[in-house]
Amino acid sequence: MRYFNLFLFLAILFTSGCVSTTRFEEMRGAKDYWESEADQADSLRQELTKLEEDIRQTNKQLEEAYHEQELLEASNMNLNRNYQSILERYEELVGQDSKIYENLSLERQDLSENLATERAILDQRERELRQADDEIRKRETQLNSVNTNSNQFQYELEARDKRINELMGLLEQQGQNMSALRSQMNTDFRNFSSEELNMSDQNGKIRLALSAELLFRKASDKINGNGRSAIRQIAQSINSSPDLIVLVEGHTDTDGTAAYNWNLSTRRATAVVKELIAGGVNPARITASGKGAYHPIATNSTEQGKAQNRRVEIILSPDEAAIWNTVGR
Repeated sequence: MRYFNLFLFLAILFTSGCVSTTRFEEMRGAKDYWESEADQADSLRQELTKLEEDIRQTNKQLEEAYHEQELLEASNMNLNRNYQSILERYEELVGQDSKIYENLSLERQDLSENLATERAILDQRERELRQADDEIRKRETQLNSVNTNSNQFQYELEARDKRINELMGLLEQQGQNMSALRSQMNTDFRNFSSEELNMSDQNGKIRLALSAELLFRKASDKINGNGRSAIRQIAQSINSSPDLIVLVEGHTDTDGTAAYNWNLSTRRATAVVKELIAGGVNPARITASGKGAYHPIATNSTEQGKAQNRRVEIILSPDEAAIWNTVGR
């Protein structure tokens, strides 16, 4: 399909990464909608091509009908002339001297019969001419209907193309905004080591992984001074881009029970969310999630690996709802 690459790009952009089930379904619905819109646009183009062919055929038939009408009119004129000639001849014979009337009776009878035949032919041609006129009017009506439908389909195609172009422009602008934000964050966070704060790209999203050692004391969900300073700096970067959606995920190692790790990861994610809100981030843009020990990034068989797994991740992604609200559906 014409727009397959667009919707493949949208599907990758909006469905990758960890998001809530409701958001995932909304993004999938949006993707399906635009795929349907692109399919409908292709179908309309095919119908437009067929209508244009119908127009060409109708114009051809109309030209043939006009030609046939001209032939019928010429034939009708000839018949009228013949009829008039015969009538004049008939009247001439009637006016001749009565002495030769009997000799001409047979000829007059033949002329009368010929006159009746010509009259019948003339009547038939007149009926055919009226039928041709009716057919021409019918073809003109069909042509007007086809032209109206063609214009409507063309209007709908142009409207869909306009919405898709607007969507592409907004996506490109969001990509530029995310690229600028990454560059700014690289500068803002240069004082942190990669073990403390690691920034990476994830299908158009920015993933910030903050080590638990930077934020908390062991087994605690209370943010320390260094952690508070780092989160406030992150909050400033988020506030510079008002169209971001923020997902905060807490992660632990495998030490302790599963229930304990679930609770600890959730409390830590919530603590970071509260600190972001204190830094001015709009609460409506933030979602907190506890992952426990079920999404490790390193082995839990070594202390170094466990330290990597104990982390809080802040995932920043463009607000796709802003695109739908701007373009309209």
